[in-house]
Amino acid sequence: MSNTNTAMGWATLAGIVLVAAGLLGFLNTSIVGSADNALVRTDNIHNIVHLVTGLVALYIAFGLKGEQQVNAVIGFGILYVIIFVAVLVSPTLFGRTLNVINPADQYGKQRQVFDGVDVTENIRLPKGATISGGLSWGRTATNNCFVVDSPGQLMNCDVTPPMQPTGSFVGFVPLPWGLLTSATYRDYPGPQLTATYNVANAQIQPSLGRPLSNGVNGTVNVQLIKPGTLYGPRARQLDMRFSKRVRVGSKRIMGNVDIFNIFNAGSGIDSWNTTYGPDWQKPMLLQLGRYVKFGGQFDF
Repeated sequence: MSNTNTAMGWATLAGIVLVAAGLLGFLNTSIVGSADNALVRTDNIHNIVHLVTGLVALYIAFGLKGEQQVNAVIGFGILYVIIFVAVLVSPTLFGRTLNVINPADQYGKQRQVFDGVDVTENIRLPKGATISGGLSWGRTATNNCFVVDSPGQLMNCDVTPPMQPTGSFVGFVPLPWGLLTSATYRDYPGPQLTATYNVANAQIQPSLGRPLSNGVNGTVNVQLIKPGTLYGPRARQLDMRFSKRVRVGSKRIMGNVDIFNIFNAGSGIDSWNTTYGPDWQKPMLLQLGRYVKFGGQFDF
């Protein structure tokens, strides 16, 4: 009889505590709830599990008798010991958060629009000469002027770069004495000029009135130049190849002379450092100057 009374007492106590934890969790109190200052943090899944297991414990306490009740209490206890050990070994198995996904239009309308004109051509000239290529005038305008996490998102939220032409042409012309020549001309917009200023928390906190969200050692990047407003010099380059093919019996030999950037033109800079400071606008990638390359091909 004493074992039965002890089992009933433990089952009743466990049932009351678990049901109370489930109800308080749904009420989101300072004792049990999802708030950061709650004594015991839970979510809706925890609350449901607490209620269900609490009701099971109360059923064991008042619905079962004798040896069945004792065995049920032992099984209930073993189950919670297993859960406790699992939490210690792998906490990620429990307490998983529920990610709430809201539609983007709840915050605002994001826009990305490309407008431009593309012109391509493929011309066949007398004596086997050909010219192909095209021109493109276009830009991509973006607008995301709405706030999700920080009002700082409104800075430079509407970017409409200028229309800039881009051209690329390839030509092929057979010459006398079995010579072949080809040329490639490229005319691209220069790299965009930006300046990213890395601001430390110590510089921001006096005006903000609090530390940054990423801590007292945190930083934030500020764009000093609005994107899509300043660009470097355009990159222009003309490359040519001269080839001569000679047949020797059933074999063929072809020699090539390639001249790159014939006019040694262009800005010379393909990209530069965009972090504002002593190294701002320091070249990171240079356009190659004029150079010549010799090559050959042997077919047999």
